[in-house]
Amino acid sequence: MIFPILETKFFIPKPVHDCVFRADLIKKLDSGLVPGIPLILLSAPAGYGKSTLLSEWIESHGKEDISFSWLSLEETENDPIRFLIYVGISLKHCMPGITAWINDLFAAPTLPDPEEIITLLINQLNSLEKHLVLVLDDFHVIQQPILQSALEFFVDHLPPHIHLVLSTRSDPPLKLHRLRARGRITELRMQDLRFTFEEIKKLVNLGLPGLLNRGEILLLEEKTEGWAAGIRMALLSIPRQENPKWLLSQLSGQQRFIMDFLSEEALSHQNETIQNFLIDIAFLERFCVPLCDAVRGAEDSQMILMELEKLNCFLIPLDENRIWYRFHHLFADLLRVRLKQREKNQPGFIKSIHERAGHWFDENQYFEEAVQQYILAENFERAAEIVEERSIELFALGRLHPLLVWIRLLPDELAGQRPKLNIYQAWALAFASNIDEAEHHLYQAEVIIADMSLTEPDQIRLLAEIRAIRSLIAILSGDISAAIALTGLPEEIVPKSSQFARGVHRWAVGYGLRILGDIEGAIRCFTEALEIGYELDNLFSIVTTSVDLGEMIRQKGDLQKSEEIFRFGLERALQSSSLPGYVGRLESFLANILVEKRELDEAGALIEHAIEHNKQWENPNHTVYAWLINARYYFALQKYNHAHEVLENALYWTEKFPVVSSLKASLELMMVTLWLAMGENKKATNWLAKQNIQWINQIDRINESDELIALAVAKVMIVNEQGHAALEILERLEKAARQRNRLTALIQTLILKACAFSERTRAVSTLQEALGLGLVRGFQQVFIEQGERLLPTLENCQEIRGVSDLLAVIYQRQAETYGETLLTRRELDILSWMATGLSNTEIGYKLFISAGTVKAHSASIYRKLDVANRTEAISKAKDLRLI
Repeated sequence: MIFPILETKFFIPKPVHDCVFRADLIKKLDSGLVPGIPLILLSAPAGYGKSTLLSEWIESHGKEDISFSWLSLEETENDPIRFLIYVGISLKHCMPGITAWINDLFAAPTLPDPEEIITLLINQLNSLEKHLVLVLDDFHVIQQPILQSALEFFVDHLPPHIHLVLSTRSDPPLKLHRLRARGRITELRMQDLRFTFEEIKKLVNLGLPGLLNRGEILLLEEKTEGWAAGIRMALLSIPRQENPKWLLSQLSGQQRFIMDFLSEEALSHQNETIQNFLIDIAFLERFCVPLCDAVRGAEDSQMILMELEKLNCFLIPLDENRIWYRFHHLFADLLRVRLKQREKNQPGFIKSIHERAGHWFDENQYFEEAVQQYILAENFERAAEIVEERSIELFALGRLHPLLVWIRLLPDELAGQRPKLNIYQAWALAFASNIDEAEHHLYQAEVIIADMSLTEPDQIRLLAEIRAIRSLIAILSGDISAAIALTGLPEEIVPKSSQFARGVHRWAVGYGLRILGDIEGAIRCFTEALEIGYELDNLFSIVTTSVDLGEMIRQKGDLQKSEEIFRFGLERALQSSSLPGYVGRLESFLANILVEKRELDEAGALIEHAIEHNKQWENPNHTVYAWLINARYYFALQKYNHAHEVLENALYWTEKFPVVSSLKASLELMMVTLWLAMGENKKATNWLAKQNIQWINQIDRINESDELIALAVAKVMIVNEQGHAALEILERLEKAARQRNRLTALIQTLILKACAFSERTRAVSTLQEALGLGLVRGFQQVFIEQGERLLPTLENCQEIRGVSDLLAVIYQRQAETYGETLLTRRELDILSWMATGLSNTEIGYKLFISAGTVKAHSASIYRKLDVANRTEAISKAKDLRLI
């Protein structure tokens, strides 16, 4: 041999003891082991676990009929002769004569060119009978064009049973697009190699079992973006920390161990042009070619970005067309450290590039980014102008959070001179339920307007917006008297020329009318506000007003029309490029309709989406309502503990933030319903003792909140055998519901009256009316919620279409409650009366059901107990201690 061979280059690394077996990736690698796929490419930045994955893959094949050869490359292999010799020697375990062949070949006085050597090697490989996989690890070190050309020839002419695996930090200079088009390549890239949450969880539990909880593992995933090296470096530090969550929250590319790794493995290998490019644009959260050119004052960004993609320099495309990019968060942190170091040598450099970026974003109508960059460049005047010009547009897109951030970054003295800026700051703060701060800006705007010489139209428009914001505040703060006062204002107090403001004001007036119980008036206002929303194509107005209009129609009892309004609004929202956070409220209200109709699968999915969307929109009313419907959903599934936990969250929020009174009342009604279902009657009784229900005697004062509390009060009274007192309340509720055309409330009231009546005939006739009103309109859950208490009366209404379906659900719920091997609650009741010697007719009279229903239940009892008659059933039930 013409030089010493380092044998360790051929060792296949063994999987580390704490590695996670990545079955999906192993399967993808295996998909490349078919004839016609000569190349398997693993291309990703340093630290993504390429070599580890390959060692796991090879280990997974054990002693199968596949041979694996491994060569770890270094920069010294850029010499063509050295490279080819090492490739040849790596194959000696499956080609015993290869060493002698190489010695003969390279002992010749004149060496053939690399392509000829590759041809000879391919012929040797063709004679192999077994499948062979040749792994070239760290192929990015091979830079010689002659070798890269030889490699392409090698890939193009490999026999079908031979496969080449390249593990590299940058794409090899092969015609990859041609290989993809012909289906001759299997690729794993950075996105594939990222560790998932479940994989990180397994990795944590291997090394630090039980040390990190789910939230901390999610934080580790978020911070590292699944980068294997970053995960392992973080885990090495955690055992030394008393507070792992704090450590993970601080994880960044500025930490020494991560910075050293990235500096050495990613940044230092780049040439000066690329390094300067990376540092110049480090401050950008996302970037494209024109933006990079504008920031840098150059025109070569396209070429550099293409090179960075080939180099896998922690560059992440944000779209399929590769127009927008960002850096891996930890790599971006390192670059920003370098940017600050440059600022020390070039004072003012950072401010200048922020200004250039702001100008580009401004010109290209990316107004959020423009404001952010102008603020960082301290160009507050232009930032304020954009806030004034674009706030309504940002509301429509659900971009409340950026507005709130900007408000706090803009200097106070700037707001002191600009009434419009104060008004739009107040809009944002009001939507976020930050009432005191919003009022401060409204007062400041009024002072400025009074001191300024404004044209009459400008003054009218600004004052109209102030009135609209105050009306919004009245509703969101739960100020009932202020909300009701809105209903007495002249209709034109906010003129039609100020469309957005008028839409919000009409919505607020509608809410005031809703509080007064005037459903028809509320519907008129909400309808006008919704028409304005569609006219302006303002998504915020469309979504918000669709909710309240649909809710009023639901309270009238028209579930179908309500659902149509919700779905139409949601369909419009889905047309947006990204769903705004406030769409969560619409999803919650639609989910409530679906829970009522027992379409629980879709309801569950919607409520999950709503809870996630609410995190993007800082409004406590929306958050609390979503939790309320989540609790109702769990209640419908009989997952009472889940429902209780969710309701506790909601109630806790109502103590911290102002929410509308009807929402508080809804929570109390749901909690009472849950306590009674869970058998926690004492809690419900204690709640009842704290209620002042004297107002119910004054029928005109019953509003939506009062109605909900009254229903809860009646429920507890019925369970406590206070039927007469409950009926007094329910009679007044019924009268109010009929007067105000509140069909949903009427159905709820009639159901409770049926439960409260001791006289069978009146109970049945009352429930029949409720069923006649409700079932045809889609109401189901409201009947099922009463469960066994309603069951005797419901069983006497089986002639009504749909009742049998309700009974089937209730029976099934009983079976789930008492266990499939035991009798249902109704069957236990009947069995107990059997034991006293009563006939079927007498038992039916006791339980408010027909003799035929008793007979049907009896047959079920005999079957379940495996007995033939009543005497045997009673005897066996006593043996089983069922009675």
